[in-house]
Amino acid sequence: MADYHTRSPRPVGRSRHVQLVDAWPVPRAGHHTPTPVTVTDWRGEYFNNAGLAGSPTVVRNDVVINFNWGLGAPAPGLPADDFSARWTRWWRFAPGTYRFHLTADDGARLYVDNRLVLDMWAQGPARTQTVDLNLSAGDHFLEVDYFEASGSASVALWWEELGTITGWKGEYFDNRNLSGTPVIVRDDPAINFNWGTGAPAPGLPADNFSVRWTRDLTFDAGTYRFSLRADDGVRFWIDGNLLIDQWQSGSATYKTEVYLSGGRHSLKLEYFEATGGAIVVLDWERVEQQFPNWKGEYYNNENLEGDPALIRNDVNIDFNWGEGSPAPGANKDHFSVRWTGRPEMSAGTYRFHLTADDGARLWVNSTLVLDEWSGRGGDFRADVVVPTDGPQNVRVEYFEETGQAEVHLWWEYLLPTATATATAVPPTATPTATAVPPTATATATAVPPTATPTATAVPPTATPTPTPSPIPSEKVRFRTVAEGLQDYSFVRRPVYTAFHSAAEWDAFVQTMHALNGDAGTDVQFVPLPGVKWANEVVLAAFLGERPDSSAGVRITRVELTPRGLIVTVEQTGGAGASTQALTTPFHIVAVSRKALPAGALDVTFVNPDGEVLGRDTLQVSASSQLRPRIKIR
Repeated sequence: MADYHTRSPRPVGRSRHVQLVDAWPVPRAGHHTPTPVTVTDWRGEYFNNAGLAGSPTVVRNDVVINFNWGLGAPAPGLPADDFSARWTRWWRFAPGTYRFHLTADDGARLYVDNRLVLDMWAQGPARTQTVDLNLSAGDHFLEVDYFEASGSASVALWWEELGTITGWKGEYFDNRNLSGTPVIVRDDPAINFNWGTGAPAPGLPADNFSVRWTRDLTFDAGTYRFSLRADDGVRFWIDGNLLIDQWQSGSATYKTEVYLSGGRHSLKLEYFEATGGAIVVLDWERVEQQFPNWKGEYYNNENLEGDPALIRNDVNIDFNWGEGSPAPGANKDHFSVRWTGRPEMSAGTYRFHLTADDGARLWVNSTLVLDEWSGRGGDFRADVVVPTDGPQNVRVEYFEETGQAEVHLWWEYLLPTATATATAVPPTATPTATAVPPTATATATAVPPTATPTATAVPPTATPTPTPSPIPSEKVRFRTVAEGLQDYSFVRRPVYTAFHSAAEWDAFVQTMHALNGDAGTDVQFVPLPGVKWANEVVLAAFLGERPDSSAGVRITRVELTPRGLIVTVEQTGGAGASTQALTTPFHIVAVSRKALPAGALDVTFVNPDGEVLGRDTLQVSASSQLRPRIKIR
């Protein structure tokens, strides 16, 4: 294992004392000739000014460069402010790459073989800079210059050899904030620790410590689920993207899924222990990602080019990202997305609505029905005929240039309307024969010359249109389960839907919270009171967030027709004074299963004018489970 130095390091393969050689490098202009002194480690020259000027007031042997003088002086005869120091020594290195760390309050700089490699020669609070150097085998000359202006004074130098850590590089700090110089730097094969109430290593406290682990790993392209168990706080990054941020006391397990392209990725985990037990465990697995809703492929360019930066399942295409990024690892500007899904639809005509800022286009069953790939943005719609029942192939492509970013897709089923059919009227005169009947013009039929011509009212090429018959309907009784303005405030947008079981209601609650971006304690598992799921199904109308208390919604009629259930919904009020608190009006009713036919039943929600508000499907059976299909406007 490599020699990882937590203070000023020891020579590899040599005793602690260093034999000083006579051949010093030629000092730079302005350097002071060293005062003779016995030095076995670092030669420390201390000046009573901040500019390393004149002769040093104190010259001494310093074992390490790791000082925190606070508001005091570094030695008798020196001031607490406005002083400077220079440390020099030779160090024998094995060949390799080394990372040097320099921390200072106020200014410091590092020379290796008379070459300036780190320079923070300016007043400022304690901060750290690093540099990686490839060093040949043998002795190398090191020099650290430092000055203190006023206030606290501290300086530290350490380094480690790179390329010898095969696992996780663990940097252990004796504080909760990862501040200052790590007490220990070591190679950890895995992040899988349960220290209980003990310390992670000699020299570290059992409480109030922190650790930073870093590692580069190669992944095959795919989606990975990372699980992080911690007591107390943790943060986790991949390629600089913060995926888990739980920098707080407590014990919990956190999970995140992320798509990784094939190749090398940089992982970083930060952890702190407050008091009590100390645990931190990280593991991951590749998941065969399923896309039950929409497969979203996110690209860090506007043209859907190359490999996606992220692939995930999106419950709905209903996003308003503002000026932010759609996900960790994705750009906030100049990105694009492709969504593909197979929503279940009945045969009929649908009106698709697509809102985008900036550009978007929509395909239904391989037919481009909306093409707004211009960047102007806006609200667009198209009527599409779905010829058969079943899953339909729907694809949405979207791009964002700069500024605000949002995209929404929804659709509604258009109820068939009766088409007036012309009724043939017997002619009062002999019609004139027409050689080519471009319209439904009656054509005379030839008869013997002595007979009177008889007109026929049906043109030879016309196709009769049947007169629609009234659709029979049966009024269905229902009872109110719940209504009000606030109880279901997590439903922030208009939703008209039906429920077959308590499990389906729970899935709906989770879906609404997911659309809101809620997590943890923000997720409310609110039951439906008083529903006898074995004997009843539920119909629900949610109006979404409204800015005044007079707005309301109510289901006023339920009818059973050959086309399914028609549910009439009335919106009330909505013209009152604005209130500071938003309301979320709702009306939820229950219908007896005995009043409904067994099997799949389409449910259409309409307003009093017959305009469709939403559609859903019920499987009226006591034993079957309905997969949620929520249509959101």
